[in-house]
Amino acid sequence: MYKALLSRFSDSPSLVSESQIKYFEGCLHALSQSPDLSALLDAKAEDGDEFWDPKDPFLAARRPYIVRGGVLQIPVAGVLLNNFPWQIGGWATGYQYISRAFQRGLADPEVSSIAFVINSPGGNTAECFDLTDRIQAAKGQKPVGAFAYEMAFSAAYAIAASADSIVMSRTGGVGSIGCVMMHVDFSKAMDAAGVKVTFVSAPEGGHKTDGNPYEPLGDETRARMQARVDESYQTFVSTVANGRGMTEDAVRETKALTFTATQALSNGLADEVAPFDEALAAFAANSTEKGTEMTEKSKQTDDTSVDASTHQTAVANAEAKGFAEGVSAERGRINAILSSEEGKARPKAALSAALKTDMTAEQVTAFIADLPEEKAEASTGSNTGSQAERNAQNFDAAMSADNPDVGAGDDESGKGTEDDVTALAANFGLSGFKSRQTT
Repeated sequence: MYKALLSRFSDSPSLVSESQIKYFEGCLHALSQSPDLSALLDAKAEDGDEFWDPKDPFLAARRPYIVRGGVLQIPVAGVLLNNFPWQIGGWATGYQYISRAFQRGLADPEVSSIAFVINSPGGNTAECFDLTDRIQAAKGQKPVGAFAYEMAFSAAYAIAASADSIVMSRTGGVGSIGCVMMHVDFSKAMDAAGVKVTFVSAPEGGHKTDGNPYEPLGDETRARMQARVDESYQTFVSTVANGRGMTEDAVRETKALTFTATQALSNGLADEVAPFDEALAAFAANSTEKGTEMTEKSKQTDDTSVDASTHQTAVANAEAKGFAEGVSAERGRINAILSSEEGKARPKAALSAALKTDMTAEQVTAFIADLPEEKAEASTGSNTGSQAERNAQNFDAAMSADNPDVGAGDDESGKGTEDDVTALAANFGLSGFKSRQTT
């Protein structure tokens, strides 16, 4: 079983720290000794609620979902494996398990924040960046913290870098931002043993046997392998740069080295150094404050929406009030012009100036005072008083109506302000003006 697990890393790029190769091998060996491993590897990757079946203690123990104080703690421990929906102690963790736990935590109303508790030398490249993309895409939904206790190397650091912050123990390590692929050449050992392996493959001259361990690695094959590694490395660099807010050049400058806590604080690969229990408690408290702040902001947004509606009503009321005050002021202006001594002596000129200009009453009376006085026409019927007084009375009566009918509301085209003034003047009873005829 150990060889089967190790073969997952053969002939493909891997995200594992070379400095932790012994620990890496030890994790796989311990996993291979698990009495439940065969059942786990053969188990169906369930969908929906079956993935978290609480009635099955076997599943619950191998797919932990631990929420304490509103913080979901997701273990990222041991070797990280693709196509492995489990978490087996400190030996192995599947990307599928991490992804499902993360998605459940985002949707869980009892979870205020998510913590990746990491102690891993790295793992498979496959599925790693799908997971980190999902974590980075969810930024802002809930606080996400990474805690390197003790190590977050290579693939594990890709996960850590995708969180909002990284806290590590003072004896911990992070980094190993690189990718590795291995080829083993047994050709000389085979020669020494007097053994020769001959391949017969199709198509002739093809690449079916490239990279086999019984022949030296050719230059062309090596170049293709290097291209695969470079592509995975570029994805790794971009992931860290995006997650940490660093430039890609700065990430490349780390040259796949691993770093202590002090070094990581200096080069931007970590944010804080603290004991795990203290760091987790501070993270939980800070997450609660952020949750409260987000709730308050949401409430303020709702209040703002209510205020906006009230504001619109207030604006409409203010506009109506302003219009009424404007009408009243204009009525007073025209009344003052028509009832002035100058207006009484020159009623036609007074009305014309009142309606056609925006001069104040004082300016109009001063202007028309220089004009010849108009001859008064004989009154008929029950009309009494001066023409100007009757004009003013008619104006007040017209403007006091709910809808003053001054003859300017028809739909005929080509009518200018002269027609409106004529109609208004006629309604005032001024001689010489003819009211519009309605049909």
